[in-house]
Amino acid sequence: MKVTILTVVLFWIVLAFSGCAIVKINIGTNEKFGLDQQAADFSEDAIASSKEAIRVKPDLSDTHYNLGVLHQKLGQYQDAVASYKEAIRIKPDLAEAHYNLGTTYYKLGQYQNVIVSSKEAIRIKPDFANAYLNLGLAYRKSGLYNKAIASYQKSILVKPDSALAHNNLGVVYQMLDRHQEAIAEYKEALRINPDFSLARKNLNKLHKKIT
Repeated sequence: MKVTILTVVLFWIVLAFSGCAIVKINIGTNEKFGLDQQAADFSEDAIASSKEAIRVKPDLSDTHYNLGVLHQKLGQYQDAVASYKEAIRIKPDLAEAHYNLGTTYYKLGQYQNVIVSSKEAIRIKPDFANAYLNLGLAYRKSGLYNKAIASYQKSILVKPDSALAHNNLGVVYQMLDRHQEAIAEYKEALRINPDFSLARKNLNKLHKKIT
């Protein structure tokens, strides 16, 4: 693939004007995303442009970070890990890089690494609601339910209108047979977002289970 300087410049102009210099990918959505072919082709072109930008100026943390985002979007998780780690090496206090490194580890099923990365993101940015959300997911996957509850509660404390955090907290309560607390959380998620189909599905299934 031939990458011109113009391609590199245009790519970074697009990032700057779209507000995407720092892009957050949240693993806690319970939604599946796919790239159509045009989007995939653009991402591959953007990866090539990012690599060229790194070749020209290798010490910019945001460039490595955005390359990690592109790899992650394409499901190239090992490459994403390498890019996020390089961004962190250059700028250790880049909370979003630690956060997205954690999201990538989640995709790889490396839950202990998710915990480590999420905690580091929170240490740098204590009000990082999504990092608490991801920490809760990793704790739940690891069977550490009380820690998962505490993480979701902290996420809600920081961002009370997070329907996803309320839903995920409800899931843990349900796993522990704390059904009334689970119902309350699912209802709160639906109050915040009446179109949240996952919370509605969880609530309906729980009602059927206990009636």
